[in-house]
Amino acid sequence: MKLILSQWFVGAVYDVVKVSKGWIYFRRVPYRTRIWSELRFGRCLPRYMLFSPRKAASAYPCAASNFLSVDDSRFGSIVLEGFHFLGNGDGGRLLRFSGMEADSVVIRRCSFEGIRSRGILVERTDHFRLTDSNFREGALNQVYVDKTASDARIERNHFIHNGLLMTNDPVVDCKGGEFLIRDNYFEDFSYSAIGAGLHFTDTCGLVTSGVIEKNEICMSDSFREPPMRSLIDGGAIYVWTQNKDLLIRENYIHDIAGPHGNRGIFGDDGVVNLHICDNTVLRVRKSYAIDVRRVHRVGWRKNSAIRRVNVGIVVRGNTYDGRLRLHVRKNDPDSYVGENIVLK
Repeated sequence: MKLILSQWFVGAVYDVVKVSKGWIYFRRVPYRTRIWSELRFGRCLPRYMLFSPRKAASAYPCAASNFLSVDDSRFGSIVLEGFHFLGNGDGGRLLRFSGMEADSVVIRRCSFEGIRSRGILVERTDHFRLTDSNFREGALNQVYVDKTASDARIERNHFIHNGLLMTNDPVVDCKGGEFLIRDNYFEDFSYSAIGAGLHFTDTCGLVTSGVIEKNEICMSDSFREPPMRSLIDGGAIYVWTQNKDLLIRENYIHDIAGPHGNRGIFGDDGVVNLHICDNTVLRVRKSYAIDVRRVHRVGWRKNSAIRRVNVGIVVRGNTYDGRLRLHVRKNDPDSYVGENIVLK
């Protein structure tokens, strides 16, 4: 049996030694976050889950994890339509498109349910299309578009109750160029629904560009009841530091909760080249509706690939209740905070 313990933005996995008289005994191993991180950063108690990765009394134990991998190939196009994927084993990816040259790679009208591994990986492959599909009860990240992929479009899909293993992977994570995430519905996730951008240590730099628009992101009433299956210090839409040109507009984000620091839209670690316009962000419990955090020290760190941070930021036309925290450099001509509408 395994124990998953929330440690800041990480769900740390430990081996359970025994359970006896109301106590759980587990074996600690080193993690990049400390076991007391919740108390230090969030002033909150950690949450935990127990799970058995291999044994199930009444369920079929799936062993295979990968259904299709296409590597370093050339096609006119690939289309997957009408598939129902029901469970798989852990490890790897269910679908993997790597180094493909094609007019399009299309997944449409498919259903993904109970996927134990990571879901779809797109790398060194342009013109990916995911439309009109459903993702439910996935353990980890469902869609990952790598920084080496361009022109991905993710439209009109439903993502419900994913991230069951409490990791900080966004349900949909796009790193590449000229992507579009539009008209999707997200409900119940452990850290973030949509992620974009590159970490400040990534030497590929300013490659992420695209539009995140007209999505609905929320948490159900039952999911928001404590103790929640969630990590702290995240955002329904989470943006890493390095972006070339990222626009977040006309999204409806509502009823977001968590023990600490669970924002609606979060530009972290001195984010650059980010426009947040005309979104509606309501009922974000305990934290900011929109947070563009001042972290100038990121540019001073030895391992940072970017030196000038918190630039190229525009925030305007958003409707919100609650609080905003918006930092832009006063001497940056490409940054400004316009009028945003607060609902009392």
